[in-house]
Amino acid sequence: MIREIVLNTFNEFCKRTELVNTLFKEQYKLTTSPIKASSNNGIPKRGELITSNKSVLKYGFHGKGCSVVFKDATIDFDYWGSDYCNCSVSAFYLLRFLREYENEHSFADDEFYSVLDQLEKEGIIERTVPPYGPFNLIPH
Repeated sequence: MIREIVLNTFNEFCKRTELVNTLFKEQYKLTTSPIKASSNNGIPKRGELITSNKSVLKYGFHGKGCSVVFKDATIDFDYWGSDYCNCSVSAFYLLRFLREYENEHSFADDEFYSVLDQLEKEGIIERTVPPYGPFNLIPH
């Protein structure tokens, strides 16, 4: 059961990251990654994104990453790669998201990290820099 919760949470995190990047590109007419655009003053470091159903998402860029507040949870991810178009999440921020998003489920940190390790061994998720780096945000 924990495995399914962790994998579903990972996929939800991926979907939200994709949504955020799509909203950045649409609202700011970007031809480059959002983090590069924020570094070049192409978009504000902090602001709001508006979804198709008129929900307001508050965002803030930090270092090589971005934090976005949804109504039910916050996502915090990093951009990486030569063009900074790839996204990744640390286990810490994924666990924080899980606790906000799936707040009715409770299990120990060690159980969560163990499931992540197992998913990685099975090839379902992968790290940007093994063995301790963040996880690539590719839905499965």
